[in-house]
Amino acid sequence: MHSQKRNTCGLTAARHQDGGIAQSVRGPEFNSRSRYKGCDDYTSQPLIFYNTYPVFTPIDAIMASVYDILLELPMFKGIGREHLPALLAKTHLDFKTVSPCSSLGTAGEDCSTVRCVLSGRFEKITKCIDGRLIVREKFTAPATIGLENLFGLDTTLRSDFRSLTECSMMEFPKMQLVSLLTGNEICLINMLNYLSAAAQRPSAAWRTKPTSDLIGNLQCLLAAVGASGRGSLFLESTSCPVAELLCEDIDISLRQEQDLLSMRLIEKEDARKWKITGTLKDIADFFSTNRPSE
Repeated sequence: MHSQKRNTCGLTAARHQDGGIAQSVRGPEFNSRSRYKGCDDYTSQPLIFYNTYPVFTPIDAIMASVYDILLELPMFKGIGREHLPALLAKTHLDFKTVSPCSSLGTAGEDCSTVRCVLSGRFEKITKCIDGRLIVREKFTAPATIGLENLFGLDTTLRSDFRSLTECSMMEFPKMQLVSLLTGNEICLINMLNYLSAAAQRPSAAWRTKPTSDLIGNLQCLLAAVGASGRGSLFLESTSCPVAELLCEDIDISLRQEQDLLSMRLIEKEDARKWKITGTLKDIADFFSTNRPSE
């Protein structure tokens, strides 16, 4: 149980039994009309608002910082900073902080909200080959989670997402994203570009004749799973060397693994743990020039 007080400027402060404050901001229009009285740690202390004269407040500073971060996200690229407050004025934004090693999303979970990680580091964990191969993609904020899973016949997450450090998050319903897209052409184009890139990556891996060797399978795997190109990619095998999972022919897998190492496209912690150090394009180019003769 918690008591809740709402000020007339649109900011809700909910006081829980443990003394914490859950915040929900509906638009930034409160910035010029509210004054905060309390301590600097706004997430753990009572909030008292006075509707008075315009004044720059700690909450203003927080929202100003949030705007700068949001402008780095794919959907807001190219939008003028001065236009962002008006754009978000009718969007209900929920903010929260999660501890390290917390779940930010689970494979199979319905993706019904836009999740933005504003600060911290997190990882995307995708299980392949019946769980015998795990692809980890590590990100530093700002970043979004599950944009490509919001719409379509299947709106469930395909991967697990876990915080590596304390993370600050912002979340809002996907139907409010639809309103945002219909009201701003730049946001709409950004979203279409993002979804198009995600859809085109797997097909790009098959532009040359696919093979069953290690390099060909690695390229297809990363195009399908390591989709963003923004995070650091790691492959982990739970049963045998990574090279053997990607290619059953041991002679070919060992030779091509050494080629990838010599070209500095991968690093090996051990036979079951790889770090992908080359870009997806680097690996694709290497695949094109080193695939077996027909």
